Amino acid sequence: MSGHILLDPAAAVAEMAARFRALPGAPLVGLSAHDGVVADIVAASTPAARLTEQIQWMHPHCPARDAAIDAMPVMVTDLDHTRCWPDCRDELTGRGVGALHCQPLTDPDGHLAGVLTVYGRDRNTFTAALAAALREIYPRAVITLTTHHPAVRTTPVAGHH
Repeated sequence: MSGHILLDPAAAVAEMAARFRALPGAPLVGLSAHDGVVADIVAASTPAARLTEQIQWMHPHCPARDAAIDAMPVMVTDLDHTRCWPDCRDELTGRGVGALHCQPLTDPDGHLAGVLTVYGRDRNTFTAALAAALREIYPRAVITLTTHHPAVRTTPVAGHH
């Protein structure tokens, strides 16, 4: 992993995924861009992490969306026993997720760029070593988010082809 800033979005995503896979404890990790309305999954540690991220974001009420809207981290150390986000919670626990941490990330101008979510089986996922490694990853994650350009979303106009 080089120390210079990657301008190629595909290379930045590949580097983020590799950094996620190298995290202590090998948790599932997802990085999603968020424009205040729509979330777009940018990088994930594994295909299972991407699927877990998709499952979370498909719910209108989920921890990552709350982190994005409130611009505050969301930490859940026992997902089984939270009353929040019941539909999302049930699907995530059904996939073996017992704890998660959603960290909103802002660009240099202070605007929300996206959310980085770490999924674990239980609270023991969240060690001091993982926290330190994540603090080192956050700046690169912001760069990856700011170089990401989602597929163009278009809505056909009635009467036009």
